Formats: sequence, structure tokens, C-alpha cells
Amino acid sequence: MNLIDLGYRDELAYDGDETYLARVIREHKGHYTIQSTEATYQAVVRGRLHHEAQSRLELPAVGDWVEITPQAHGQAMIERLIPRFPR
Repeated sequence: MNLIDLGYRDELAYDGDETYLARVIREHKGHYTIQSTEATYQAVVRGRLHHEAQSRLELPAVGDWVEITPQAHGQAMIERLIPRFPR
């Protein structure tokens, strides 16, 4: 699987390491399933990101791109929400 398979478009203009870019494919009460080019992970939002969010709109939603830190046993930490762009 590659980023284009996940729906990546040039408008995203992600400037980080593609290994740490993932797409949110499911969300349930603050727990996320995310898909990267490498694997599917179960993830949560880093506390700082959650604490700094002014509203629900500043947290990930299905279809969003996020930057992650993979962890052991299929887990990952969502480090930041990649800015959304118009469709």
C-alpha cells in the first residue's frame, strides 16, 4: 500500500517522513484505527494535542491525515493533525 492508495493528494503538502503519516479510518470514543503505508494501528491522541484542542474540530476525524509515532504491539500515538484542505 502507498500514500496514493490511502488518498494522498499533492494539496496535503506533507513535509515529514512518510513513515509517520497515517490516515484515520475509524474513531470510537477517543480511540482511533489508523492506516499507514506500513501497517494498521490502534491509536490515541497525545495528551498535549488533546489538551490544546479548543474544540472537537481540532481533533482527528475519519478521513483526516495525522502524524504518528508507532509503538509496540500495533499501537501508535497521534502526534499532530495534518491541516485539512478543501475537497
